[in-house]
Amino acid sequence: TMLITVQMFITLKTSLGKAVANFNYLREGIVTLSLLYEVNEARRFVAHDEFYNNAINELATDFDDFLKDDLVSRLEEGHEARHSHRDRQRVSFCDYPFVLDPGSKARVLQLENSLQQNRIARQNGLLRRPYFHVIVRRDEIVNDVLDIIAQTPQEALKLPLRVQFEGEQGIDEGGVQKEFFLLMVRKLLDPEFGMFVQDEDSKQLWFNPNTFEFKLKFELIGIILGLAIYNGVILDLNLPIALYKKLLGMGVKLEDFKAYSPRAGKSLEELLHFQGDVENTFCQTFQVSLEVFGEIKTVDLKEGGASIPVTEQNREEYVRLYVDYFLNKSVDALFQPFNKGFHLVCGGTMLNMFRPEEMELLLCGSPQLDFDALERSCQYEDGFTANSPTVRFLWSVLRELNEEKKKKFLMFTTGTDRVPIRGLSALRLVISRNGEDSDRLPTAHTCFNHLLVPEYATREKLKDRLLLAIEHSEGFGAM
Repeated sequence: TMLITVQMFITLKTSLGKAVANFNYLREGIVTLSLLYEVNEARRFVAHDEFYNNAINELATDFDDFLKDDLVSRLEEGHEARHSHRDRQRVSFCDYPFVLDPGSKARVLQLENSLQQNRIARQNGLLRRPYFHVIVRRDEIVNDVLDIIAQTPQEALKLPLRVQFEGEQGIDEGGVQKEFFLLMVRKLLDPEFGMFVQDEDSKQLWFNPNTFEFKLKFELIGIILGLAIYNGVILDLNLPIALYKKLLGMGVKLEDFKAYSPRAGKSLEELLHFQGDVENTFCQTFQVSLEVFGEIKTVDLKEGGASIPVTEQNREEYVRLYVDYFLNKSVDALFQPFNKGFHLVCGGTMLNMFRPEEMELLLCGSPQLDFDALERSCQYEDGFTANSPTVRFLWSVLRELNEEKKKKFLMFTTGTDRVPIRGLSALRLVISRNGEDSDRLPTAHTCFNHLLVPEYATREKLKDRLLLAIEHSEGFGAM
């Protein structure tokens, strides 16, 4: 096909000219690919990831300056265009983000963040980048964070986060930060807290239109998710794709509602496809009925909805208004402060390069488990090496585990079964020798991705002790 031919052209040119490969060098192929991408967006012939170019993304992974120079070119062009009052030219891969995979896009976001932090440091006459320091009490963490953010300039939210729990010793080298996000997310997103509701089927969370909580707390949640992205923290969240679409300014449709609420979405689809007398079969008017604190509340989807029956002629309008009510109108007073908080941190960034599903990967990680990549990036301490017999036993056992048990191992060692957007190699797992052969179980410091294993003498003993440990543990839920 034409797509394969163009991709092969870009790949070959990139491979032959790695030393000089940049956007201008590949412009002809990228522009041609963009025409195919636009057609595909309208007709959906192939999946969007068919437009990722492996050669470009491998170059982005192997040579950090490749993406850094590309981003600087884009930022400089934008600066010049603003000052000369002309349209900005497309001079960067960031202008054609469909060729970049989620890992490369995440790296662009990190590079942009770093450039912004350096700019802030220069503006304040500092020789090195400052930090956004947060000191909180565990039992008052939400209120403390609200107070801190109210007194913090917006630009400071983009600085690297450093957390300290009041009355506790310890330098935040990542572990304390992980625990901070864990506690905040657990508190604010807990359905029992009343700010969100959980669908029984999908188990996904959505704004609770009947909450009594202050709107400021929804702004805080948006800020927390933005801070997680800026600080490269993966959160164990289950939010619907509709939320990511709304954050990116995109519209939502029936398919998005069905992903959140499969049962209700299926009912709407049955209404749309029903062959027969719609009005007398469904006996539905342009209203929705909701349970609010044990009582039924009825809402008109349009003016006079109670007296307008749903028919074959107007059922598409009914479904559109139904979805719009649940995903937009009923929660708008909550989504707006949430959106404001999120964009206080992430607004004006390269975040618009991401598709909704890629944005979910950025925040929540990937479910794909490549344990070979995890092994290649693993580090060893306290007497263990990659060739230690116990270490070789360990990787042999891990490779034969089914996916469910692999997820439990990740939860045991890292606090989540999600994978960073750049893959398991980005986890930097550390395995340490924890004494001589014994009956003790392996242990883990999940905040540091640190696994401690006694020097078991046999593979059978290691397997028995490891499986027992991972089956009877509970991870933190944040990376």
